[in-house]
Amino acid sequence: MPPFTVVIPAYKPGPALLRSMLSLAAQDFAGDLHVVVAVNDGSAETWLVADALAHTIRSARRRCEVVHTSPGRPAALAGAEGLLPEGPRLYLDQDAELSTGAVTQLAARLVPETGYHFAALHLRPPESDSWCTRAYYRAWCEIPYVRQSPATIGAYAVSALGRKRWGQFPNLHSDDKFVRTRFRPVERTLVETESYSVLPPEGLRELVSARQRYNRGNREVPRRDGFDVSRKAGLARTIVRHPRSWPGFGVLVAVNLIAAAAEHPDRGFRYG
Repeated sequence: MPPFTVVIPAYKPGPALLRSMLSLAAQDFAGDLHVVVAVNDGSAETWLVADALAHTIRSARRRCEVVHTSPGRPAALAGAEGLLPEGPRLYLDQDAELSTGAVTQLAARLVPETGYHFAALHLRPPESDSWCTRAYYRAWCEIPYVRQSPATIGAYAVSALGRKRWGQFPNLHSDDKFVRTRFRPVERTLVETESYSVLPPEGLRELVSARQRYNRGNREVPRRDGFDVSRKAGLARTIVRHPRSWPGFGVLVAVNLIAAAAEHPDRGFRYG
């Protein structure tokens, strides 16, 4: 069985990188796990921090390498992949914290017999001191498009065969969406039994800024006919069936409207 490989781009991570590294060290995966951290901020300090954290993974009898790359996420992804063998691959943001069985379940979902080539984990609504942030992500997690697509904000995996669908990563903000749209909906799967969490934008202002960045990333990746899921299908029914999430959907709509108005006053808003 090929190893399960993990790529973590690291850019001025501070304490955030500790989250992903500790969660990888704690995985219950019985196979061969090979992790590469790609430091792309030109900082010797970041490399030293990442290398120190790599010992946490190595102490769990996993392979972990740290490499310097040119600045930018595409360069980090390319530099990390140059050190990895073929196999199912997880692309992980430096602040993404995995549940203990995440790698095991992703690997099981991406074996050839399943027909799946893109897999995501259930997003745990992040902890936050901001009510707006908590409400926003509770609602976001309920959107049918997010579950059916499945959309991601920090962790996604592809099969060994799926990775052959493209060559080098293009220079895009949203590599997750670019990768997701390489696969038809029937080739994607959401692992509901395992999860991940990220460090969220705190408060309304940061949520709007994050939404604007997300919108810019969406515009860089054109939709592919037959390769995406309707953003609106089932949304009204979901809102009606989840009254506890109504305040969150209000925040979600407000964030989208404010972000859209700031960027394109003559256009409506998009979600997901």
